[in-house]
Amino acid sequence: MTQSFTAAVRLADALHRAAACVANGLNNRNGNNNRLTGRAIA
Repeated sequence: MTQSFTAAVRLADALHRAAACVANGLNNRNGNNNRLTGRAIA
C-alpha cells in the first residue's frame, strides 16, 4: 500500500508541475519564459 501511495503522490506532483508550466507559458507570452518551462518539463 505504501508503494501505491508513493506512486500516486509522484503522479499528482508530475501533473501539477506540468499544469504549472503550461499556465506560466500561457500567462507569460515572452519567449524567454518558454525556455524555463521547457527545462522544467524535461
